[in-house]
Amino acid sequence: MCDRSLGRVLDAMDAHDLWDDTMLLVNTDHGFLLGEHGWWAKSVQPWFNELVHLPMFLWDPRTGGRDTRRGALAQTIDISPTMLRFFDLEPTTDMQGRDLAGVLDDDDRRIRDGALFGVHGGHVNVTDGRWVYMRAADSAANAPLEDFTLMPTHMRGRFGVDELADWQPAEPFAFTKGLRTLRVPAATGWLNSHAHGTLLFDLATAPAQDRPVVDDDAELRMANLLVGLMREGEAPASQYERLGLPATGPVARDHLRARDHAARAAAVAEPLPAPDELRAPAFLRAPLHELLADPAARAVVERHAPDLTRTEALTLPTGASLLDLAAHATVPAATLSAIDDDLTPARVG
Repeated sequence: MCDRSLGRVLDAMDAHDLWDDTMLLVNTDHGFLLGEHGWWAKSVQPWFNELVHLPMFLWDPRTGGRDTRRGALAQTIDISPTMLRFFDLEPTTDMQGRDLAGVLDDDDRRIRDGALFGVHGGHVNVTDGRWVYMRAADSAANAPLEDFTLMPTHMRGRFGVDELADWQPAEPFAFTKGLRTLRVPAATGWLNSHAHGTLLFDLATAPAQDRPVVDDDAELRMANLLVGLMREGEAPASQYERLGLPATGPVARDHLRARDHAARAAAVAEPLPAPDELRAPAFLRAPLHELLADPAARAVVERHAPDLTRTEALTLPTGASLLDLAAHATVPAATLSAIDDDLTPARVG
């Protein structure tokens, strides 16, 4: 359907001789994992390149470039300035995007040193085109995390009274044109990058992002690039605290985390056992609160995942099972297998 519809647009441009004065830009929102890295869809996992390295096709009559590829680091924020300049309009001073006409003329031209990307409450990521650095929350609490908004609504509903009970007026950001916003404490739910750890990838040696790298010098450079872009984007102080990074001054070696997080990252990346390999599937699919009501089952869970029997369970979605938690990286594969081995019908019930 997409190919046919795009073909209709190209045919129309041919038929009506539009190529001389019409810009054509084809872009997408985000990717979708279809099993790569052991994941389906998006959101709770790290934002690998399959999700964020988007296709973009651009025909710009100003340059007339065709049948070429460009290696410049471009972002979707470049679309608006490119279109504005095409119509002889100047981008506003607070726009961070760049007109892409320059890189269509000159493949060696750089329009940025790094690109910041991610999702609220997850990893904060940066790439320079070769290296990708995914900075995880510094603690399992994934806090502090805040919403800044003048429209207190989620994707599928409004903020609740309990969410707004502790809101505070925030100081204006440059991009809010001097307006103060509501600063509201936010909950992350399944989105908690701490479980995956801080990750560093060298796309030159591992383009599939299947081998995280521990390289203190590269991490230090990328962490400083990340912090620099966060400061340019006016990231609030709470973000630096959440990530364990300095709000002022350079990143130092004691701020590095990829080496410390490597074992946890490897454990979470292990594939889960197949359903037909589970020895106690009924227990693993039962809501956790029901499972913990059984003294024998509770003892098993406490032995292998003690946090799930304590305060952490209070923040979990209602009805979540051990399999749900494992599927969202809250419980590593090895821990799930150990619980499964002990949660046999002969021992529990």
